[in-house]
Amino acid sequence: MLKNDFYTIARLDRVKNKLTGIFQLNISHSIFQGHFPDIPVVPGVVLIQMIKEVLEEDFACKLVLKEAKNIKFLNFINPKEINELDFEIIIKSKESETIKVQAIIDCKKVNYFKISANYKLIKD
Repeated sequence: MLKNDFYTIARLDRVKNKLTGIFQLNISHSIFQGHFPDIPVVPGVVLIQMIKEVLEEDFACKLVLKEAKNIKFLNFINPKEINELDFEIIIKSKESETIKVQAIIDCKKVNYFKISANYKLIKD
């Protein structure tokens, strides 16, 4: 889990089938020492995990990424320049064990990441 370590959620709102909010990045996190020391960049896999964790919090359950159709890393995120990111997650459908979503991470109208994905709900 990266929440409250790599990032915090400064705001999280849900209106019907849409989640919106703000991620605040921890610029001193150890990930940036290896990715990359002089010019830190948020790894793409971390962005995928951040979206999953928001969904897990909202649905109060564990999820597994079942299918990702359109994953687009559109711009680099250097936390020295950008440490707050807006996110929007649209829940397209929720069936018995599957949640289908489209998500975007941006800042000041610049898109950084997009994904269309299906997550499987994990029953304890």
